[in-house]
Amino acid sequence: MNVREPRFEGVLNLRDLGGYSARNGQRVRWGRLYRSMSPEWMSSADVARAHSELGIRLVIDLRGPERTSGPLGEPPARRVPIDVIAPMRERRSDRPDSDAHAVLFPWLLPVIAPALVSAMEAIAAEPAPTLFHCHTGKDRTGFLAALILGALGVSDEDIMADYLASNQHYEAMHEYLEQVGHPVPEDAPRMAREPSNEAGMRAALEMVKRDFGGFSGLLEGADASDTLVDRLAEVLLESAD
Repeated sequence: MNVREPRFEGVLNLRDLGGYSARNGQRVRWGRLYRSMSPEWMSSADVARAHSELGIRLVIDLRGPERTSGPLGEPPARRVPIDVIAPMRERRSDRPDSDAHAVLFPWLLPVIAPALVSAMEAIAAEPAPTLFHCHTGKDRTGFLAALILGALGVSDEDIMADYLASNQHYEAMHEYLEQVGHPVPEDAPRMAREPSNEAGMRAALEMVKRDFGGFSGLLEGADASDTLVDRLAEVLLESAD
């Protein structure tokens, strides 16, 4: 039986991206791609289960190399750190003055898209199940999930449903981060301190259509290879029959 949210003690906001209807009458394969908050505090028992039951062999950390994904990112799995924050810092001078999510998100997605393409390349090259994460698994992770699902032809409504599902875990995640001594800093950007924002993600999805003609155009603008989406589809999609 397919389970949307496998439960582990040391990591919250973990879910399978399988089951969504995609392009050409296909659907996203169950048990192939997972997203979560940072798994770095998982117990050894949790890690053993993640390896044996979920088959995780690739862990992508969107926070970059300075942090750790904990033992889940160690052999038999491998960890790929990708810094999504660095492009934001480099483009700080042209960041919108408004901190409103509906303004910030449409600016942000094209800025970080090249880094997200690097993550997509790693996923496309990995034959075994993959987990990607940031700190709370909400926004950086949410943007990557949106880009992958959108590129595979998943509907905007399903992309939104996946993004907003993090809000079910918002309070529990912040309580847990306090317990392990790694709370979201009080001076962190507003988007990091608030729940997943529906208006912001909807504005980003509308921007993709308006300014890029769809996700293929956004990927092209981020210098993705012409074969990336087909390679992702090969490992992530299956017949819906």
